Amino acid sequence: MSMGLIIFLLFACKSPDISKTSPRENPAIVMLPGYSFKDSNFTREDFNVFVITTEYGFDSLLTTSVVNPIRPKFDQELVLAIKAETPNYSYRSTFRKMELRNRILNVYFTVQKEAPMAENSGWVSVSTFPRDRNIRLVRFYFDDILIRSIPVVLVY
Repeated sequence: MSMGLIIFLLFACKSPDISKTSPRENPAIVMLPGYSFKDSNFTREDFNVFVITTEYGFDSLLTTSVVNPIRPKFDQELVLAIKAETPNYSYRSTFRKMELRNRILNVYFTVQKEAPMAENSGWVSVSTFPRDRNIRLVRFYFDDILIRSIPVVLVY
């Protein structure tokens, strides 16, 4: 009889809503190649990470020499930008993964030293993530180390 009670309890208990606890990942990270910072809008002593929510903010921060560059859809996407550079070296940042958990967008990236004077040396890694009014904070992780948290306020 106890076995029947256990089976009854297993089926009678409601399973938790997994959609509220599991991450929403963006498996196909959309890169926007060919962008660089205007002037010197970045530091050469730390990671430069940005969350851009408007076209005005994007255009005031970034520039490109690419003909017909891919532009973000600001009504549908957030823009995330990363640049790592020191006085002696430039680094290529690569987005590894993005996941939304409990109103926090976690962005994971890696960096690799670039060859001096490489064709696209000095470009900013720019990617998008679907715009979601529930996002309140973006956390940037270098490998798995938290380097910066940026609060997000979206106006709809």
